[in-house]
Amino acid sequence: MQAEANATAAPAPATLLHAPFEARAAEGPDRPAIVSSDRTISYGSLDRHAARLGRWLREQGARPNTLVGVVMDNGWAQVPAVLGVLKSGAAYLPLDASLPRERLHRILKAAGAEIVLTQARVDKRVEWPEGVRRLCVDTQLLEDVSEEPLDVVQRADDLAYVIHTSGSTGVPKGVMISHRSALNTIVDINQRFDIGPDDGVFGLLALFTSCVSGCTWVWEAPGSTVG
Repeated sequence: MQAEANATAAPAPATLLHAPFEARAAEGPDRPAIVSSDRTISYGSLDRHAARLGRWLREQGARPNTLVGVVMDNGWAQVPAVLGVLKSGAAYLPLDASLPRERLHRILKAAGAEIVLTQARVDKRVEWPEGVRRLCVDTQLLEDVSEEPLDVVQRADDLAYVIHTSGSTGVPKGVMISHRSALNTIVDINQRFDIGPDDGVFGLLALFTSCVSGCTWVWEAPGSTVG
């Protein structure tokens, strides 16, 4: 029984973390990707929003294996933010908006993250490091930026995101995750628990990537608004 449960050997995915999302958006653009307390966002709409963000980020200098900060409260805007970063070719650096000022500044500086995607309410209350460029994903919709698909510029072994430890030893440590590694985990979870397009995932805790799984992200966060 134990050997059977641990028999997980399979070819590792050779594509990018957000590729399954793009395939799902092309197959069913009208299907719900995000359901929040006040709006439902379709896969097609989410894909277009992420494409605009990705193009804007690339124009700002986002490149493979560079990091873009995603500093947000838990909410729907995290989804287009991380998809936009991945579409740009860069990797995302998710950070809790409630981090102490010193820790937030230290991590952004150590990561070389010069661009941050955030929310309007977070932008107003956070004391940002000097020189960090910010975009509020929930209010600045970039409607004048093309939503046409971008050319792929990264590879499966390039960075998809970097997460930091809690810093219990004093200094948070960054853990680098490649597209191949992250997607391999998602593919395994989808198969193991038979997750598909008719399933939904509650967005209750830290940032994750349920839309990549092809299911629906169900969200109800205090004070959330969908721009």
